[in-house]
Amino acid sequence: MKRPRTAPDSPRHQREPDGLIDGRVVRAYGRQLVVEAAAGTLHPCRTFGKDLRVVCGDRVGFLPGAAGDGVGLVHVLRPRTGLLARWNTAGQPEVLVSGVSRLVIVYAPTPPPDFYVVDRYLAAAALAGLDAVDRKSTRLN
Repeated sequence: MKRPRTAPDSPRHQREPDGLIDGRVVRAYGRQLVVEAAAGTLHPCRTFGKDLRVVCGDRVGFLPGAAGDGVGLVHVLRPRTGLLARWNTAGQPEVLVSGVSRLVIVYAPTPPPDFYVVDRYLAAAALAGLDAVDRKSTRLN
């Protein structure tokens, strides 16, 4: 019999280890992250546990070098603001980036842009209440 998964808001997920440093995720490749501390230093990190989903722009609490191989561990995801998300085929939102106040869409004439994708991002920005600007610097929202 499988053990039931703990809900993200359960006490297990609310405990914070001592000595956490606050930072912002500046690169995210799955569970592999680069976190910028308030002092401006960059730290390679990975998430602690499989349930923590982190995207670029997230504010996090991490312990540098805690994994023992020079890689830090992100333990806590701070409340998100300025989310840009898209909906998958199952109708569930997928957060793409956090901490956004404006979306600037840039595309080249060659190869021809996929305007369906541009429209999806514009719709996501409008739904999130973000200011969006197209390639002509014309405000769309």
